Amino acid sequence: MSRRGRGGWLALSGCCCAFEARAALPLKEAADAQLWSLGLRSLLVGALLCALAGAVLWWLRRLRALPAPQGDGPRLARSRRISQKTVLLEVEWEGRRYLLAESQNGAQLLDSRADAPRSDAA
Repeated sequence: MSRRGRGGWLALSGCCCAFEARAALPLKEAADAQLWSLGLRSLLVGALLCALAGAVLWWLRRLRALPAPQGDGPRLARSRRISQKTVLLEVEWEGRRYLLAESQNGAQLLDSRADAPRSDAA
């Protein structure tokens, strides 16, 4: 073979290498696309988990904030502030009414009586 033939062969093999390099680029782009979609999926899953945790916390807070069923404990009938630091409270509990005074010194029982049914007929 002549030099020219070898040169042609080298040029041809260089051309093939360039073709192979071009073929490798789409594979690299496909790998990058897979990594991108994997990162995007991870981000979406993380956001979904955060939203789900937030919804559960909101539901638990709301569940705790629900009022207790009536009749289970004491019920405040009335209250009146008689000074800046003293409040009178009328509390119903187990069929009785209690009059309490609450101040900075504590709470005191002022009166206790059986709850009489009110007559609504006027």
